[in-house]
Amino acid sequence: MLYSSINILQKILNTLCNENGLLDTRNYYCETKYLNFTNDELHEINNLEYYSIDSVHKKNKNDNIYILMTNNTCKNKSFYDYINSLNLDSNTNLLIISNKHLKNLIELNKLFTNIELFHYKSLLFNILTHQLVPQHTLIDTSLLNIQNISDLPKIKSSDPVIKFLGYKYGDVVKIKRKIETVYRLVIN
Repeated sequence: MLYSSINILQKILNTLCNENGLLDTRNYYCETKYLNFTNDELHEINNLEYYSIDSVHKKNKNDNIYILMTNNTCKNKSFYDYINSLNLDSNTNLLIISNKHLKNLIELNKLFTNIELFHYKSLLFNILTHQLVPQHTLIDTSLLNIQNISDLPKIKSSDPVIKFLGYKYGDVVKIKRKIETVYRLVIN
């Protein structure tokens, strides 16, 4: 069983696929079928060991993202074989949503490139819709009048908003708050 209830599964799918959801904020197109499952279909999906959302294409590019939901501890060989069978290329990202602790999944980042790991609880709601979360925007560093971007204040790539938006090490983020606008350099 993937999650303790089909309501949790539906919330995760909504966070991923709704307008302004995780995929939309990264400019990926997500089919509405993932938002319109019946209860029977959700029960069937929830009883699987793995469930994957077919490769989702970016709206303007050739990049793809493949989403895998699992209840597996991800330590066994069959899980690694399953990921290998996906034949991910350099333009494809793999997003793994697990109900297990992510410590077990950290070694996947060493074996495979372009993998993002999320604990399912971090996707039960869209963090960007919270009233206290300011607008975050990825910016081109050439637009800044600064000699060395490493002099900017830092923000970790594990920050919930940075992770949700998919920003990577070395990206510069503009954070527009009510009273000020700040710039942060994403670090590991």
